[in-house]
Amino acid sequence: MAQPLRYAQLQVAVADLDVAVEAYRRVFRLEVEASGVDDAEGARWLELGAAGEGAVRLLEPSGDGPLQATMERRADARNPRGEGYYLSVWRTTELSEVEAVLRRSGVLVEERPDGALRPDLRAAHGVRFEVAPELDSPPEVPTAAPYALSHVGLAIRDRDRAIATFHRLLGTETVSEIHRQPFGDLEWQRVGRGGRRMFTLLMPATADSALVPRMDRRAGREHPEGEGVHVVVFGVPDLAAGAEAAREAGCEVAGGDGGTYWIHPRALHGLYVEVVARGS
Repeated sequence: MAQPLRYAQLQVAVADLDVAVEAYRRVFRLEVEASGVDDAEGARWLELGAAGEGAVRLLEPSGDGPLQATMERRADARNPRGEGYYLSVWRTTELSEVEAVLRRSGVLVEERPDGALRPDLRAAHGVRFEVAPELDSPPEVPTAAPYALSHVGLAIRDRDRAIATFHRLLGTETVSEIHRQPFGDLEWQRVGRGGRRMFTLLMPATADSALVPRMDRRAGREHPEGEGVHVVVFGVPDLAAGAEAAREAGCEVAGGDGGTYWIHPRALHGLYVEVVARGS
């Protein structure tokens, strides 16, 4: 079995780094652990985490570059600054094997200065991600950490096609059955590598699904059919306590009462978040 990929970092595009970092500290109860400049992206950044892992990186444009172009491309009346999800980083001890699979797929792959591999997002159902070499000493998130990265939920039009795409690009397999979710009127199925989930594939169950207008609005911007990241999933040790803390932090929360809950993007500069029980 292929080794799992570790979801190491979520990167979020924000218009004002100082304002955004306070929101993320308040909601996720994470602390700033590092800062810097990414000349390749045209950005300055801050990393937040609970144990030195830098799980969330907030990026603000520092001039013309890929980050600024992405934010301008997706800005609209609902999100005038184009803030929100930017990139996910998975790390692996088998980067050469992953690279071989990516190269065989025929997809354009950009090699980053740190050795990470970034496939063309148009070939990956609108998902911007990197696969990077594992660190010599990977950090361990404490079991009591308030929030930990879990996986990414993707809005897609054709589940079978998406399953085939990620199998071809990353060697993933399905790791769950197909489920129906009344909230949002959608169906979902998870895919992963080495038994560890990477993506939940979200597809409209009917024409009235909340996914349909979202994909229609962004069609042609980064993916011709408007596919791409819909939600980022975090795990918490106590769902009821997490939902209550999010409400106390001023977030608009759907669900909760001891079960899965969702945090509205307004609280997190365009990032839609789903929260599940740690390890579920």
